This record gives sequence, structure tokens and C-alpha cells, in this order.
Amino acid sequence: MKDYLELIRANFLLLTPITFLAGVGAAYNDLGFVNVLDSAIALAGALMAHISVNVLNNYFDFLFGIDKETEKTPFSGGVTVLVEGRVNPRLALSIGLLTSLFTLVIGIYFFLKYPIIIPIGLLGLLIVLLYSPVLTKIPLMSEISAGIGFGLISLGAYAVQKGEIMSGGWVSFSFCSILVGLLLFLNEFPDCKIDEKAGRRHLVVVLGPERAYKLYPVILSSSYVLLVLSYLLGLTQLGSLLPLSTIPLGAKASVLVLRSKGVKRDELIEAMKLNLVTILLSILLLGIGNTTWTLLH
Repeated sequence: MKDYLELIRANFLLLTPITFLAGVGAAYNDLGFVNVLDSAIALAGALMAHISVNVLNNYFDFLFGIDKETEKTPFSGGVTVLVEGRVNPRLALSIGLLTSLFTLVIGIYFFLKYPIIIPIGLLGLLIVLLYSPVLTKIPLMSEISAGIGFGLISLGAYAVQKGEIMSGGWVSFSFCSILVGLLLFLNEFPDCKIDEKAGRRHLVVVLGPERAYKLYPVILSSSYVLLVLSYLLGLTQLGSLLPLSTIPLGAKASVLVLRSKGVKRDELIEAMKLNLVTILLSILLLGIGNTTWTLLH
């Protein structure tokens, strides 16, 4: 069981329900209700999609020889279960495809109920299937597609409530997309040389770690600016500003990233830890803030 938990990267699956909650909170804020049954079904589909992309990514990393060379950290470097033969690669591929199929079945249920889900579901499925073999080879698409993929979880969580999307849903989608893209971006630094050899063209490879690290505080700050502007423009309520309470954590992570200059391993590892906490907490607080504001008003 431990090997399969490692294969699906169970320690990273927490991101899915947290991102989903952000979408549900935004919907509750805009619509005033939550469809509990459809939310539960959609969350199951989102978890299957996350498992699928994790397993397929591990499979293709094994296929391309990436996991044989990467230096392992708690946040990067892939897994060793396929390299060490603890899980059969063909079985891993089957698990990845079957979980995609499960996601598709749930998607069809929502396609028939709410047509607005069709583009969300199809784009999400394309990202799941094409991420490792195709999208990672296109400059900058690693971060963009990963961010959008999780943003779609939030957007889908919103859409399944009533089959429509209002301003709060788009703000939640954008906020989650930026932060998840940033999460991947920082985790790419330790593996950038191996990734480049394997043909990956993510932002750290394209710019080089010595230049790419300077973007971290800029991207993080943009997520906070998005929330403030959305509130000032009347797109969201005051509760959506609760994630601003993570600014001190984000500032500390930014200092560590800048000190690392993209190459100092110890500072990078500490920054990656703090980055994960900042991002998970920020997305969680968006959902809590929207929900609490609605309950109190």
C-alpha cells in the first residue's frame, strides 16, 4: 500500500479538496446555497483527475529516465517506486488511464446536467492526458497548464452548484491558477538541469535558475493584487480578502528565494516548505473567507 500511496503522491492530494473548497465558497457567496450531492460527486472526479496526472507524470518521468537522475527532496525529484521496480510501470500506466476514465464518467454526468461544464471538463481532461508527454515540452506551458488545471477544479466546483458562473467563480479560478502555477514553478528549481536534458521547457529551464528566481515575489504579489482589485471593483465581498493574512508568510518565502539566487539548495528547500504552506493556506482562507462572510450576512 505504501508504494501505491507514493505512486499517486498522496501527500500532494490535499491541494485538490482545498482548491475545490475555494470554488464552493465562492459559489456560496454568490448564490447563497451549496448543492452537497453534486459537490461530493465533483470532488471525487477532481481527486481522480489529480491522481491520474500524478501517476501519468511519474510514468513518463520513468519512461524518459528523469527519475533515475533527479536529486530527491520532499517537494521535487519525483518518486522511486517505478525506478526500483516496486510498482510495475505498465500497472502504473493502467492506473493513470483508469483514473482518467473515472474522471470522464463523472464529467459526462455533469455534461448532461450542466452544459457549461463541457469546456471546463474537456480542457481539464486534455491537461491531464497531455501534461507530461506534450505540454511540458512547450515553453512555459508547464506552469500555465498546471495552474489552469487546478484553477479548473475551483471553477468546476462553482459551476456544479447551479450550472452558471458569476464573478466570484472567475476570481477564485484566477487566484488558484496563479498560486498553483507558482507552487510548481518553485519546485522546478532543483530538477532544472535534468528536466532540460529530458526536453522539458518550463520557466526555470527557459530563463535559467539564476534569472528565474527573481520572478517568485512578482508572481506571488500578483495573486494578492488580484484579490484587492477584485474587491475594489465590486466583483467579490470583503471575506475574499482573508488570504491577505498570509502576506507575512509569503514575504518570508520571497526573502528565502531571493537569498537562494535560484541555486543555493538549503535556502531553496526552506523556501519550498514555506511556499507550500503559504499557498495551501491562502487558497483555504479564500474558501473560508467567502463562506464565513455569507454566513454572517
